[in-house]
Amino acid sequence: MHSIVATDLDADGDLDLVPGSHYSAAVSVFLGHGDGTFEPRRDYETGPAARSVAVADLDRDGHVDLVVGNSEAFYGRSISVLRGRGDGTFEPKIDSAMDGVSPSTVAAADFDEDGFPDVVAGYEGGATFVHVVRAGWATGGSAPSRGSRERIQPDRRRRRRPR
Repeated sequence: MHSIVATDLDADGDLDLVPGSHYSAAVSVFLGHGDGTFEPRRDYETGPAARSVAVADLDRDGHVDLVVGNSEAFYGRSISVLRGRGDGTFEPKIDSAMDGVSPSTVAAADFDEDGFPDVVAGYEGGATFVHVVRAGWATGGSAPSRGSRERIQPDRRRRRRPR
């Protein structure tokens, strides 16, 4: 397991779990009862190596959607979005190919402050890259347009400790 998200997927007030796994082409959803127990898992197809998971209401319908970073080197590198139905179940995936780079982590937030969540994918392998995908693509069934991809250099300056 590479990541796990705890959030309320079915609007019952109880935390549910969605783990990501490098060894699976699916994410598993565990709906919580609120007492530390969970329903049996439900699997949803994603791209190969569903490594990282994030949640947001991408289409602003009031239901939590899943964002999955798929990072399998030989069979596909992509981001999958599974639109939530509001009851803890999800629509089939919508994919965005990542053009030769493997997303090692994903996040969703309104980075450009336009009122819509955006998806960000980070990559490892020497340098770190950030790929921003505008959220509008999650509302339709067509292939999403890719956003900007910027190289982020780590701050290598030494920070002094206060004395």
